[in-house]
Amino acid sequence: MRPRPRLAAYGLVMAVLGMSCVSFGPGIPGTPCPVEWTPSGSIDEAAASFRARMRLRVGDEEIHLELITEARSGEQVVVALSQYGSRLFAIHQRDMDVTVVGASSRELEQVALWVLDALHRAYWIRADFDSEVDLEIGNGRWAGEHVKLAREGGLWIREFTLPDFGSTTGRVTIEYNQGKAGEARPKVTIRNPWCGYDAVIIPI
Repeated sequence: MRPRPRLAAYGLVMAVLGMSCVSFGPGIPGTPCPVEWTPSGSIDEAAASFRARMRLRVGDEEIHLELITEARSGEQVVVALSQYGSRLFAIHQRDMDVTVVGASSRELEQVALWVLDALHRAYWIRADFDSEVDLEIGNGRWAGEHVKLAREGGLWIREFTLPDFGSTTGRVTIEYNQGKAGEARPKVTIRNPWCGYDAVIIPI
């Protein structure tokens, strides 16, 4: 069963933002947030472990994180550091069970779920049309969501949609900047109106 966190108005701690607070919108009623996870043992081995910088935008504010992801004996672990190098939280996923460790507030737990949502949607969900290397064009389904991948204007675009929402507010859009040919983890830009965040992930 996918987690369904409360999407109320939250304030983030200064250690994360370097500013006072940020408000989180409620998203679209009835939409899933976050996505249903890929079981940890099914995450592609080449995509399981890497480091990345992440900018998570909510409203007019940005959160800057550094992420370290690692596969450990069937468990997927994500550690998030602030831009100042302090550890903010760790996410442990074993199969479909997800636990957030070390978060100092419910607000950081919410951020952790969004981080995991972004990683799964961008890199770890493998609909039936996905190729390990070149992201083949196609259509698929994931946990009741339609998944589409197409080439547009020099970018690969991946979209998650639900049958009940046909407008641009009813889809999650991911742009892949492939960089080097065959790069396994390209830079991605994610727009997720269901959860109320935009994000950029840059593997390092």
